[in-house]
Amino acid sequence: MTLRERLARVFGPRVPRERLAADRARFLAPTLLLTSAAALLVVSIFLPYWHMKLLAPQYPKGLTVDAYLDRLEGDVREIDGLNHYIGMRPLGEAATLERAWSVTAIAAIVTLVLAAIFIHNRKAAWLSLPALCFPVVFLADLHFWLRSFGTNLDPRAPLSSSIKPFVPPVLGRGTVGQFATVATPGPGLILATVAAIAIVAGLWYHRRAYKPLVEKLAKGGRGAAVTALLVAVGAALAGGQARAAEIGVSPQGPVKTLAEALAAAGDGDVVRVEGGVHAGGLVIERGVHLIGVGWPVVDGGGRGSVITVRSAGTTIEGFEIRGSGELLDEENTGIAVEAPAVTVRGNRLEDVLFGVYLREAPDSRVVGNAIRGKDLPLARRGDAIRVWYSDGVEIADNDVEAGRDVVLWYSNRLEVRGNRVREGRYGLHFMYCDDAAIQGNLLYGNSVGAFLMYSRRLRLTDNAIARNHGPSGYGVGLKDMDDALVAGNLFVGNRVGAFLDNSPREIRSTSRLSGNAFAGNDVGVLLMPNVRRAEIVGNGFVENGEQVGLAGAGGDPEANVWLENHWSDYAGYDLDGDGFGELPYRAERLFEGLADRHPELRIFLHGPATRALDFAAVAFPIVRPRPKLTDPRPRMAPIAPVAASAAPALPRRPGGAWTPAAGGMVAGAIALLAFPWLLRREARLLPRRPRRAAGGAAAAGRRPVEAVVEAAGLTVRYGSKAALEGVDFAIAGGESVALWGPNGAGKTTALRAILGVVAVEGSVRVAGLDPRRRGREVRKRLGFVPQAIAFQADLGAYQTLEFFARLRGAPEERLGELVAWLGLEEHADKPVGALSGGLKQRLALAAALVDDPPVLLLDEPTANLDAAARESFYRKLLELRAAGKTLLFTSHRFEEVSLLADRVLHLAAGRLVADGPPESIERSGANGAGRVEIALRVEEARLAEAEGILAADGFAPRRLGPCLVVVVAADRKIGPLASLLRRGLEPQSFELSERSGSGNGRHAAS
Repeated sequence: MTLRERLARVFGPRVPRERLAADRARFLAPTLLLTSAAALLVVSIFLPYWHMKLLAPQYPKGLTVDAYLDRLEGDVREIDGLNHYIGMRPLGEAATLERAWSVTAIAAIVTLVLAAIFIHNRKAAWLSLPALCFPVVFLADLHFWLRSFGTNLDPRAPLSSSIKPFVPPVLGRGTVGQFATVATPGPGLILATVAAIAIVAGLWYHRRAYKPLVEKLAKGGRGAAVTALLVAVGAALAGGQARAAEIGVSPQGPVKTLAEALAAAGDGDVVRVEGGVHAGGLVIERGVHLIGVGWPVVDGGGRGSVITVRSAGTTIEGFEIRGSGELLDEENTGIAVEAPAVTVRGNRLEDVLFGVYLREAPDSRVVGNAIRGKDLPLARRGDAIRVWYSDGVEIADNDVEAGRDVVLWYSNRLEVRGNRVREGRYGLHFMYCDDAAIQGNLLYGNSVGAFLMYSRRLRLTDNAIARNHGPSGYGVGLKDMDDALVAGNLFVGNRVGAFLDNSPREIRSTSRLSGNAFAGNDVGVLLMPNVRRAEIVGNGFVENGEQVGLAGAGGDPEANVWLENHWSDYAGYDLDGDGFGELPYRAERLFEGLADRHPELRIFLHGPATRALDFAAVAFPIVRPRPKLTDPRPRMAPIAPVAASAAPALPRRPGGAWTPAAGGMVAGAIALLAFPWLLRREARLLPRRPRRAAGGAAAAGRRPVEAVVEAAGLTVRYGSKAALEGVDFAIAGGESVALWGPNGAGKTTALRAILGVVAVEGSVRVAGLDPRRRGREVRKRLGFVPQAIAFQADLGAYQTLEFFARLRGAPEERLGELVAWLGLEEHADKPVGALSGGLKQRLALAAALVDDPPVLLLDEPTANLDAAARESFYRKLLELRAAGKTLLFTSHRFEEVSLLADRVLHLAAGRLVADGPPESIERSGANGAGRVEIALRVEEARLAEAEGILAADGFAPRRLGPCLVVVVAADRKIGPLASLLRRGLEPQSFELSERSGSGNGRHAAS
């Protein structure tokens, strides 16, 4: 046995660093309690342990004595004088040995308690035993001396004949002749007792933390002893020549198949397999280390399990395992593990019914594998990973697709982290698994993200759970869970973010949801009527169809704690600037209450009837419902959990490309869904701006001198991720500027910074004003058109503009001008919900212009429009630019940028990488265009004129009957049309068709 093993036997097992980081509270609790107990014992040295008061006729106020560990204080001399008359010895003669050594004894006891902190086995209890017994020993010793003094009186004393032997009580009231004694514990004894209680609690937490590690060490020790014995016997039988070996498997070597190598291998041998295809149905009976080089294949041929492991300590890594059988009743599996301490690492499993199945395989690891199930209906698939009666298992960094569930049942102390699970039924399915840690996983596109049942002390932290849309569609479901912690997770686009059913179930336990973001779900949190004592604290509820729902009648969400959550539909204010609303948040939407009692009504959740009912509840308090819940201290700022700042991306599959649904798509969906309400709220609050004279536009490509909008060192962070970093720009009055770049480049974030709705580093100025400090004045100068604006669907178009005009104090006569200019006259009385996408976007532009602001911000203004609607919208923006409006817009369409922009700010990964005219973007290749062919039909009389215009602008038109045909980049297809429109020549029609190759058109910047 090595020195390290001997030390482990004495001091107990050491805690792995990653285990300590994942569950710090578990191991910190005994340390804090034992340290506190030691401190209390040290303090008790300086305080009296026992207090006694003697009541005598000649002393009406009584005499007192305080017994410290090492001395007596108080009226000792007077009491000794009274005791002399009845024959009792002086108090100073009692417990002389104890008083001489008591402080030293306490110091030794404290040392033992502190030493117990570093002992991770049952020896810690033996070390703490003296401290546990000390208060009782002190009282017993005190009783001994009181009895000795009271029953051994001097017969020669003057009053000895009138006093019978007696024993004063250690605690309480006693009588001796005409005297009375009252004894009480001193503060020192009380502290020593509290220390003993703290030690008992510390030992309980100590056992809970370290017992699993001790059992694992003992099991490993027994296994090591048995293995050592077998090795010794084998060595003796083989003449001392047996030792671990490495066996190579290759088509050119002496051992050509994996089956041959396993038959020849012994415990501890390494089997290195170089490529090739090997037959499945293998059973591993010895603890070997299988290493695949060049992705060797083990093919089950569609029958049974591919590999079965029945020996502890086996490792399998670097293999492609495929072709299991399809029989659910036989549980055909890629890798079936039936032994402890097995590692399955870095393998690819394809076309397998069950992926990795751990059956009574404690302390095993399934790490870094890519697992894809069979192409079968969901009900006929097996589980991608199943853990059954296997404690202490680690499931980490696996990529799972198209399985049924990841099942973890009847197994304690599991670690599930960094996995990506999608296109299954239950991403994670827990049952009877205590003390599990689920951290940093991505559960995407399943029927249910995670369903957790009948377990205690489970921690679900820092996971991203998105787009789970099965019949229930829970992001996470908690059923009969006690002391569960759900913290720092992101729930996006699920039917239900979190579902709670009888969690917690025990009266002394709770379930806590904290620091999570629920964004864009149909229902944020759904509670069964039996949920009590749950704590929903410090979460963000953003744009869920229903923030909190009740599953049936009879429930009372107020039986739970709702505190300091962020609610996107909160209508209050923060007067003192502490980040929390002055008014409580109340969930009291009438339709939600009806839908809770009648779930079938949720089909109308986003319809006009819903809004009408909720409007009636606000307008007529007589029908206002009872609040579903009340948050007395709502948070004003959104919650940005760890999972939101760095959503886990789906990696490439080992050795090959993975399916295209990459994690970047999920991260983009998170960014779009999580905070759009900020923009919509600010758009609703834009105040009135008087009309002004139109200013001139800055020359294209020239740096503005007098900036209307400017930024210096602009940086915006969401958690640890910088959406913008060190961006500088300035925009002059009358200039039209495009923000260009891929998704996630920071374009929309830049608009939010200008609006003042996000915290920034560096500076932003609008007309010299800081939007964060002088937001009201800044917003008087801004009009904003978001990508999608939420109008009241059953309100008329003109009524909508009237509403915005009243909000901003704009004159009503301006509304007629806007309606006529935007071609909305015949649609003015139509409900907004009946308008087409193009008309809604025109209405949004009108709403932004009701008070004629000098600066217009547009976020992807034509993203959801068809070609005809885009063309119409472009015309209006060109007119605004010509009238001197300052335009700042984001776009993915280069033709839009080319047509509208004087300058382009090119963003990439949050940084400004280029600032110049549209031509510079095209020359750099950043537009990423393909080629299309455009046929423009022009009046025959103006055909030659149109041909000349196009040629002058750098196109190479060719005649085809009454049409001019031009080949251009796909994202600049509006360029030829814009050239003609600028010269007042409007084509009768145009057609587009895609081309392969480069085409024959010469294309310069227009």
